[in-house]
Amino acid sequence: MRRLGIVLAALILVLPASAASINPKLFVLSSADVPRGYDFDPSNSLLLSKATVDRARNEEGRLLRRAGFQGAYLATYINVAPPKWRFVHSGAYVFRDRAGVQAFLRLGKSAQLPLITPRGHHIDFGDEAWLYRSPAPDDATTIVWRYRNVVAYVSCEEMAGQRAIALQLARKQQRRIVAAS
Repeated sequence: MRRLGIVLAALILVLPASAASINPKLFVLSSADVPRGYDFDPSNSLLLSKATVDRARNEEGRLLRRAGFQGAYLATYINVAPPKWRFVHSGAYVFRDRAGVQAFLRLGKSAQLPLITPRGHHIDFGDEAWLYRSPAPDDATTIVWRYRNVVAYVSCEEMAGQRAIALQLARKQQRRIVAAS
């Protein structure tokens, strides 16, 4: 009997978790990952559950359901030191499978979802990635990438050297995604 318990425990540890059982918070940056002086901003962070999307009766909800949406977490960190407030945004959308990720990215690129603009520069990162630069007033650098059944992003606003910081933070977030997958 004890042997059966060990075998079952080993199988549970070896088998990948389904997308529905994964906590999307595991796929985003934590307070320890962002630069010193940035605090977690709960009022601008959001856990989006599959149940919430399943209940939604709008076009975005329908699009996400068709893509096999399983959950998302969007975290914001803020630095309020003068002269301007600065932000780090980190997010991850988890889908049932890679086909859902592709559907989500197609929708985003066709400008039906605000996360991804139609124009971006490909960069070598994850399974596929894009770098976006928004001009003032946002002055943000955003990296959006896909890895297996996850679409993730990191965005840095109003920072000096924000492209380098965004790439550094995206690498940290990708390590979290790989570890949690």
